[in-house]
Amino acid sequence: MKNKKKYLYIVLIMIIFVGCTSQKQNIKNDVQVNIYTVSSPQNVYLDGEIQYMQQQNFIQDSSKGIVDTINVTDKQQVKKGQALFTYKNETVIQQYESLSDQLKNLQSTYKQIQKQLNDISKAQQQVQKVKIDNSVNNVDATDDTTKNSLKSQLDQNNQQQTNIKKQLDNIKNNRYTTITAPFDGNISLVSNSDTDTNKSILTLTDPKLQIAANVSEKDILKLKTGQAVKITVYGTTEDISGTIRSISTESVQSSVIQGNASTVSSAQASSIPSANVSYYPVYIDIDKQDGFYPGFHVQGSTTAENQLPKIPVSAILSENNKNYVWVDNNGKLKKVEVDVIKLNDTYIQVKSGISFGEKIISKPTSAMKEGAAINATTTEN
Repeated sequence: MKNKKKYLYIVLIMIIFVGCTSQKQNIKNDVQVNIYTVSSPQNVYLDGEIQYMQQQNFIQDSSKGIVDTINVTDKQQVKKGQALFTYKNETVIQQYESLSDQLKNLQSTYKQIQKQLNDISKAQQQVQKVKIDNSVNNVDATDDTTKNSLKSQLDQNNQQQTNIKKQLDNIKNNRYTTITAPFDGNISLVSNSDTDTNKSILTLTDPKLQIAANVSEKDILKLKTGQAVKITVYGTTEDISGTIRSISTESVQSSVIQGNASTVSSAQASSIPSANVSYYPVYIDIDKQDGFYPGFHVQGSTTAENQLPKIPVSAILSENNKNYVWVDNNGKLKKVEVDVIKLNDTYIQVKSGISFGEKIISKPTSAMKEGAAINATTTEN
């Protein structure tokens, strides 16, 4: 019995010894590495405000005359190209009427001169038939002189008519000027007092809302049209979605271009912190159109569109004119080919092969093998 117990003890000790040896061997086979986690892309932040897509205030233009008729009513919806109101220019109308009278007189005079020419021609034809004595030749000479004079008068008259007709063509459309809607929208008629020097006739508003933001020169090249933007509305703390519709290439200092009209936004002017940095208007379409008003302040954020993953230069291995990195693939080594461009002496940018958030070996060695288990000693990013 004692021998049997002694035998069991020996077997147990041997099992424990083999297990410990095997565990030590597995630890020894694990590759000791430093892991580098590729940083997430940098966000671009946009401060702006909610605005109408387009809004235009029509101020009376005295050079066109006075407003004769208004073709729309308050709160009416109109389409692009629809007539809004018409100017009547009394000065041009009088000028047109005066020129028209001059043209009629010239035309009447032209007919009279033409009749005289015809009469002389008929008389000469009759004389030629009769062929009387020498005195007739003197009469013919006198008639020819008269005819030449009349023809000259006709030429002058015709030239005057041509000039007046040109003047009439140039001003005929200025007698009445119809102003049409430059875009679809809603009408707001404006009441003015007699003392108003710059009378506002009406305002046309496209009720669709957008966001107008200013982006610094440091970030503008990180954006592109069609890019998605997450927007927080300060007044409601609500998050809404937006899409960049357009990016201006003309810098601004304290104004924002709204639609086709230039307007100054005090809120956005105050959001420009430094005159030493140029800012560019960015316009964002938003899906949600209710629950806030024009003038509400917002902050948008979006991922830099042209940003590339950044990794340490030490992570790159070169073989046969190709670049590689070792990746932590679920705790095992995986070799990945990458296309890179140099950023600086410390970091390099990856055009393809590596994505944001991936874990790579920052200091690989030639002894590494595909599929080997990884024992990460340190991590960095």
